[in-house]
Amino acid sequence: DLGDVQFWDSTYAEEGGTAPFEWLGSCSSFHSHIERATSGNRSAAILDLGCGTSLLAEELYDAGYRHVSAVDISDFAVEAMKKRNATLRPEIAWSQADAFDLVGFEDTSLTLIIDKSTMDALSCSEGQWNQNVVRLVAEVFRLLEEGGTYLVISDTLLPETAFRFPHVSFDVRYTEVSTDIVSTVYVFEAVKRTSAPLSTLDEALSIAANMDAQFLQGSIAFELDEVEEEEEDQVEEDAEEGWLDAEPVESPEYNFGDAEYWDATYAEKGGTRPFEWLGSYGMFQEQIEEATGHNLDAAVIDLGCGTSLLVEDMYDAGYRNLVALDISQGAVEAMQRRNAER
Repeated sequence: DLGDVQFWDSTYAEEGGTAPFEWLGSCSSFHSHIERATSGNRSAAILDLGCGTSLLAEELYDAGYRHVSAVDISDFAVEAMKKRNATLRPEIAWSQADAFDLVGFEDTSLTLIIDKSTMDALSCSEGQWNQNVVRLVAEVFRLLEEGGTYLVISDTLLPETAFRFPHVSFDVRYTEVSTDIVSTVYVFEAVKRTSAPLSTLDEALSIAANMDAQFLQGSIAFELDEVEEEEEDQVEEDAEEGWLDAEPVESPEYNFGDAEYWDATYAEKGGTRPFEWLGSYGMFQEQIEEATGHNLDAAVIDLGCGTSLLVEDMYDAGYRNLVALDISQGAVEAMQRRNAER
């Protein structure tokens, strides 16, 4: 559990306690992003969120920034860094804190919050993936001044989803960066805006909880699908239900824009069984209805439909001007046959 203080205390203790350790890259790798976020203002209030034993706060201080704070859930790491910097960098404010509840910081008090894999770590708690992210970005949004930047450095594209929850409002851009530690990381610059009306935290958590439940259900189904006996049963069931037969074939190299790859992928999944990416129609019904103005004659395309049930669900909800496109002919023909009466 990467959100658990005991895990991190024991991890830092095993690694020698006070030895500096960097996630994804050092401060110099992200210098241009930091300068852009602060406009070069050395008086900017900066928070290293989930500092661990990184040298980021030290390097910011040595670059002239004097209002630097660093927090971590591990008191072990915080005490180690506080002791390391007591003489040379006494103005850095180190504190043990929960990223979901940073009580020591006032609303709109920060210009820049830097997150190197903190979001990544908090999104690893099983069954709480999206809910943890919702709580994290809510607290960040509270602390940032308008126009302030949440700089998220991640080895995934998870932050792209995080910034779309309706209880926060950011202008976001991201770049791929090669650092002194890894070949590619994603650097998200999310600038706080407050013009858009916001949902409540509880409303966002409800959406996230639904997403987590759907994802957990999909994970369980995927694990079961890996069991050979159940896979054989499913193939037989597919045949009984009239699905297109498809012999499993070896997948080519990953090229997600290649029809051959997707034809092979759907064949390996039993050919033509429905499969949802990220969520079902019910999860996004409100957004779809808002986008269409509840007009059931609206022209809608499901772009990259695969074997998703999205267009079926929309048809059953009353939409009649629907098109579903996919690069895989196998998937398209399967869904055409399945939906002959639609």
